Amino acid sequence: MNSIRNCSPQMSFFDSVKDQISEESAPQEFGNILYNRWLLQFHVERLRAALAALKVRLDATENKESSIDQQMLPSDNTYVDDKNKGMNGSWRQAPEPGDVFALIKRGEGPHLEFKSTLRVSLPPKQDTPQYVIEGEVLKTVCGFLNKDGGELVIGVTDNGECLGIEADKFKNLDEFQKHFSNLMRTKIGIQFYAAFVFGHVVPIQDKHVFYVKCIPSDQKVFAKVKKKKG
Repeated sequence: MNSIRNCSPQMSFFDSVKDQISEESAPQEFGNILYNRWLLQFHVERLRAALAALKVRLDATENKESSIDQQMLPSDNTYVDDKNKGMNGSWRQAPEPGDVFALIKRGEGPHLEFKSTLRVSLPPKQDTPQYVIEGEVLKTVCGFLNKDGGELVIGVTDNGECLGIEADKFKNLDEFQKHFSNLMRTKIGIQFYAAFVFGHVVPIQDKHVFYVKCIPSDQKVFAKVKKKKG
């Protein structure tokens, strides 16, 4: 048993004893008490190895997210991607109000969707929970990312009526944009939000809408959407 206790820390406990002890032979060779102690230590070592591997993965993920977060592009949009040109040149370029107004007049299609609000339910479905309203926005963004890309305008009804994001009752426009950003980061992932999604507040007449441009992701994207009860 000394060779078992003094096994190299680089080796898993099981590898160090698998040639000496088998689960079938251990009771006969060492007795039930020693066998149970060995089996317990084996599972402890396996758990320690799993936790160590998980810590390495978590550390790597945190470092990656931190790096991505520092490289997040500013809202004034100095980024240019020649492969993904959208409205007015660069897909991250802030759109002109007239261009967004033309989109609204054009109506919904395979690559264009409208959402009345980001979080507030309106009549006749005013009892709809906030997480359901937000979930519909998240699913729309995911759908665009997983297919050919597309554009989403929040603050517009399905029939093209401009309600404005003022209907969401945030304190100001910055709070709206911050809430949208937090949803993208926590429910879809900062790596996808940073690389494939751009959102911008656009004035339309005496209101504001939120224009979102999505380009196809090079990886499958999933949204953490809470299902509606019942």
